[in-house]
Amino acid sequence: KFEPIAGTQAPFEVITRCGDGLDAVWSGDQLWLMPVGGGLKPIFERPQLAVKYSRDYLHEVLFDGRWLWVVTAESGLRVLDLNGKLLGHLPASSAKGDSPAELVADATQLPPFDPKPYPLFQTQAGPGSGLRSAPSLRILPFGQGRCLVAANYGPLKRLWIAVVTLEPAGTWDVKIIQQGTKVAQLGDLTQFQNADIATEVTWLTLFQKPQPIPRPVAILGRRMAPFRATEIQPLLIDLTSLKVSALPGNFREDGYPWRPVVAANGRLIQNTIHLFESIVPDFLKPEAAWKSELFIASPNRDNRISVEGSLFVAGDDCFVAAYGGWARLNTRDWKFDLLAPRPLPKEQLFSYHGVSSQHGLVSWNRNGPLHRVTITERSR
Repeated sequence: KFEPIAGTQAPFEVITRCGDGLDAVWSGDQLWLMPVGGGLKPIFERPQLAVKYSRDYLHEVLFDGRWLWVVTAESGLRVLDLNGKLLGHLPASSAKGDSPAELVADATQLPPFDPKPYPLFQTQAGPGSGLRSAPSLRILPFGQGRCLVAANYGPLKRLWIAVVTLEPAGTWDVKIIQQGTKVAQLGDLTQFQNADIATEVTWLTLFQKPQPIPRPVAILGRRMAPFRATEIQPLLIDLTSLKVSALPGNFREDGYPWRPVVAANGRLIQNTIHLFESIVPDFLKPEAAWKSELFIASPNRDNRISVEGSLFVAGDDCFVAAYGGWARLNTRDWKFDLLAPRPLPKEQLFSYHGVSSQHGLVSWNRNGPLHRVTITERSR
């Protein structure tokens, strides 16, 4: 059921939890803080560059446990504290062209990247979900003041991955740890077993590597036309050694190119139009030895129920909130069920969904109130 939360108004499209009841909420134009007790405190507006019809919209806002990392389409990466103070700004390099030799990384700028158009946050539920196009930069904070950044540049979609560090004194360190510069050759799938092929960045997630020593790693999804997404292995980034390699396997179903893959309880999870897929990535064994499981909304191929929508995690559950109803996958017992699988009534159709530090699972339409979402047995 959906209950309106008194005193809330939502001009935003995305919620980023900051802990202790504090949320950062944002749209393509503006970033606010939503503290306990309600109200919105504006802390950042998209830059109005001197270019007519500027496309410098907000693309991503993530929290590292202390600071907010903010991506805008054209002007790069910023870090703000929870009072809204700008702690640092890394613009893109002014280098143009498509030569790997032109990559520049120093304490004042990022390597070059391709600005992307404003992504539509339809049924937005969390970092990067619901996007119809990729952000200009994919980011993943992995410690206070440290962030993994990945982007493409040039017509050949060359790739770079960097670790960016902002010290409390305000100084930056930018270290390129991987480049994908080689152009993919048609007919050769073995080339994607390497990390040096030019491919588009699609998703980036944190994963707890279980063996041989448990430690966090990052996994980065790749794509490159005309190859299928399942033919291009994701990249594994060791956040301790900063070594980058290709995983030996991948998902077996083609997922949405710009929507997130989430990590939960030792698995990676994605959704497609009719199903969820989970895999247990084995970092040593070939793909044929991986455990893959499909959760299908309807066994009838001619009349399958759509679970097209944004995938997001709330507690032990993965949800997709679609106009045709909600689907849920529990990450403890891996039980999959449909919540109100028939089309929802008009008053329960919401464009945006997320998880708030203070309100829990919420849905809303822009400029309307937030609605607290409660899953009851009768919802099934």
